[in-house]
Amino acid sequence: MREVLKRYGISSFVAHDDIKVSAKWRDEILRSLHSMDAFVAIITKDFSQSNWTDQEVGIAVCRDVLIIPLDKGAAPYGFIGELQAEKTGGDAVEVAEKVFTAIKDSPKTRDRIIECLSKTIAASADSTFASFRVDKLASIENVPRDAWETVRQNVPAYPALMGDKSFVDKLNKALVLAGIAPVGDHDEPVNIDDEIPF
Repeated sequence: MREVLKRYGISSFVAHDDIKVSAKWRDEILRSLHSMDAFVAIITKDFSQSNWTDQEVGIAVCRDVLIIPLDKGAAPYGFIGELQAEKTGGDAVEVAEKVFTAIKDSPKTRDRIIECLSKTIAASADSTFASFRVDKLASIENVPRDAWETVRQNVPAYPALMGDKSFVDKLNKALVLAGIAPVGDHDEPVNIDDEIPF
């Protein structure tokens, strides 16, 4: 699922995948728990058997971050027992869309996902990813004008995006709906290095 979440501009931490050999795994997990914007708890039948999962949930509860429980054979319990879980019978694409929806709909994470999408549209690997992210940003109600301005300013620096008429048309439609001038051939690319203060 983590690869699918990347399409949305969402990075994720999965301990057994992300901790490098010889790293102090406890420190890495704590660092991630203290820097996360949201916590996805995949609750399986053996979730409560782990020595760590309840502690990780406890940190998320204490930090008051968005907690997204996914029911994969078991319901939330304890401090998150009152939360409605999302059934995860679907594939990774379906689950990732549900996670994105929870993130964009929560007041705790809405601004953060808008920021991530607006900054990563131009930095997408290709116009397919960029187009997907434009759709996702447009799916959020009342996106602040400055988020669309960020996209508008950054995209002209990427010839691969500007050369894709389908992407430019989609972006321009979203920009016009937001009350912002469309991008076009007359735009001067911004050299991102010029904005680095050293």
